[in-house]
Amino acid sequence: MIRKWHIKWGITALVSILLWGCKEKEVKDEIPQETGKKTFVYQDLDPQELLATLEKRYYVLKNFSSQPVNARVSSRNQPFGSQRLSGSIVLLKPNKIRLSIAKHHSPIRLDAICDGENFWVLYYQQKSIYVGKLNEPLNNRGKRLAFNPLDILRAIFCTELSRDAGFEYRITFVEVPNPNYYVIVVLNGKYPNKLYSKIWVNRTTLHIERHQLFKPDIGEIKLDAAFSDFVKRTKYDLPHAITLIWPDSGTKLELDLKGLRVNRTFNNPNLFKYDYANKGFGEIRVTGKDVPSPRARMLQERDTGPRHPQPIYVPQPTRRKKSPMPRRR
Repeated sequence: MIRKWHIKWGITALVSILLWGCKEKEVKDEIPQETGKKTFVYQDLDPQELLATLEKRYYVLKNFSSQPVNARVSSRNQPFGSQRLSGSIVLLKPNKIRLSIAKHHSPIRLDAICDGENFWVLYYQQKSIYVGKLNEPLNNRGKRLAFNPLDILRAIFCTELSRDAGFEYRITFVEVPNPNYYVIVVLNGKYPNKLYSKIWVNRTTLHIERHQLFKPDIGEIKLDAAFSDFVKRTKYDLPHAITLIWPDSGTKLELDLKGLRVNRTFNNPNLFKYDYANKGFGEIRVTGKDVPSPRARMLQERDTGPRHPQPIYVPQPTRRKKSPMPRRR
């Protein structure tokens, strides 16, 4: 009797264990599993297809503006350090730009203007203006220039990809350094085997996320631009956050484009002109030949040839007067 009871108890315990195990397994299956990393679909384009897609996107983009634009600028060449500024920016193909940013209730203000032939960079706090021409190289004073306004336009518009650029640049090849990016390598036609730019293209979205411009003569980086926060538009995607870095001057310009608009009509004929009236700024020419200072020019002119002998004045020695002898009484 006792043996039958033990057998019955053992079967009951075994069945309970099996049922509990099944129940535990069923509960575990209902727990949601953590999803892994999101898988991206990379576009596998040959170089011609990639360039045609980007060229079409930038060809229809005629101008680019934002008001307001929030900016943060820092430069080791300027006394104001790192500042948060706000203002507006307008870019018009092929080579016109106006950037005006300032700090509220402060004398700190920065304007960068390019009318297609000349450019100006104004620092209101210093009362100085840097002046240059687009077709002239920078001179020694150009090292004091925080940045060139035309670099901003070329970085944002990717002018070397556009059909209407008219530049002597040639796209050499397209790299795929990793599955995430295409890298378009552009050489400068005037300097054989010298880089003009590198363009990083996201293989999933085909957004240009980085654009490097190089110095044509020595191949060093002139400007490193990064783009993010893209917003879908009708025929193109545009970044709402842009970071521009000029390594030579240690200048960093961060733009947050809140009021971004494209292909507007501008009715102001003087939008890209600098008004010299009543400015009173010290002008510093940063392109073309260096203009020596008046003192340096005087020394240079004096040293250009033999000087005429000048009469040397030798003072005559003066004879000392004798004191009168006392009279004899």
